[in-house]
Amino acid sequence: MSTAAKATKESPKPKKADAAADKAAPEKKKRGAGAMAVAQRIGRSLMLPVAVLPAAALLVRLGNKDMLGRDSFPEVITKIASYMSAGGNALLSNMALLFAVGVAIGFAKKSDGSTALAAVTGYLVFKEVLATFTDSNLPKVAAVADGKIVMNEAPVNAGVLGGVVMGLVVALLYQRYSRKKLPLSLIHTASRSSRPSPAWSSASSSASSGRSSARVCTTSASGSSAPAPSARASSVSPTAR
Repeated sequence: MSTAAKATKESPKPKKADAAADKAAPEKKKRGAGAMAVAQRIGRSLMLPVAVLPAAALLVRLGNKDMLGRDSFPEVITKIASYMSAGGNALLSNMALLFAVGVAIGFAKKSDGSTALAAVTGYLVFKEVLATFTDSNLPKVAAVADGKIVMNEAPVNAGVLGGVVMGLVVALLYQRYSRKKLPLSLIHTASRSSRPSPAWSSASSSASSGRSSARVCTTSASGSSAPAPSARASSVSPTAR
């Protein structure tokens, strides 16, 4: 009897453990679902700048000397081929900037033109600041100093990865601070990130009410103001109504 009683007392314990495991399982699923949602947003944002690359590749390929740039072709066609090649190379050489803008617009929620401008600004600053550092492992670059050619260490360049990182940073900062209201002393534009504060709106409303009261006083003093609609309504007799 004692062993049976012990077994009955110990039987509810596994149920508590199962309940705790059932509670922990949805939390793990939520964490995994959130990480997957972020990864999907990053993938969708990367598809926007990737769509430009096929056009750049076609322009470069058609502009090569074994395609439309052959010497046997007329001069007009070779000129057009050189223009096409230059345009394609311009896109490929600025690929990091394209990814910075595309990722920022694609990743940020409710993005607009200010998101793209912030991405361009952030990437240009990031690129120039990073270029102040040098890497001895990279091949040296020739530079002219005092009329002589000097081999200097190559500056650090993050490339496309830097553009993607700056696009994500700009998108996160835009989502965090785009709805913030700046004080009156810092408002200089009518953008979303610099909307007037309640103090500015109350001040403008009081100023408009002051102007309207001043107009009423001037019209009453001149004696040419028309009666108010309420006075007109009260002066009409019930029979006329």
